[in-house]
Amino acid sequence: ADILSCSTTTLDTCCSPKHGLLVLAQQWVPGKGPRDAFTMHGLWPDTCSGAQVPIRECDASRSYNGLDNILYNYDYDQLYDNMTTYWPSEGRSNNWFWTHEWQKHGICVSTLAPKCYGSEYKRYQDVHDYFEQALDLRTEYDLYAALDSAGIQPGSNPDDSEIHSAIRAAFGEDAMLQCDPHGDIREIRLYFHVKGKSQYVLTAPLETGSCQGSVGYPEKY
Repeated sequence: ADILSCSTTTLDTCCSPKHGLLVLAQQWVPGKGPRDAFTMHGLWPDTCSGAQVPIRECDASRSYNGLDNILYNYDYDQLYDNMTTYWPSEGRSNNWFWTHEWQKHGICVSTLAPKCYGSEYKRYQDVHDYFEQALDLRTEYDLYAALDSAGIQPGSNPDDSEIHSAIRAAFGEDAMLQCDPHGDIREIRLYFHVKGKSQYVLTAPLETGSCQGSVGYPEKY
């Protein structure tokens, strides 16, 4: 329970994620989500060296379709509404986006395998727990609030160093910043190791990202 992922290769993959570097990717998309919040792109289990996990190492038997219906029909606990608010798709349907994220990344989280729940497993509990964990992390690591606390608000053009400093001041570790071809902030990625099964511990990013110098931080609406 006290061992961090990526520190050993001998742990039961139900007790510690096999692919133990988790990336929380939040995005800033004008016209999408609340005006005072970054929205979700995904929660991605990477190899300990930071590479994308080969799909052959994930559980294809859980490559479910129709994630909107699965989440909507699961025991109501606000998750579906939160998904709609904080995990909107930019171009295609929410169903396509959520299904894509689950089939590419969710099935690669070894600790969510149904066998890991034992006899208490309920159908689609792995789906529910994956998206709930991602949204809980988004709430805990509120990037909009971190930037706002440093005086960085939408409509401004901070230097990339100011954004990095604001994130370090708020969370104790830096993040990877991704900008679009116009120099506007597009995505911020936080990196985690996992203690035990589900205690996420922020760690330093593997790289600082593509944003350089003055960064556009456009208003959403």
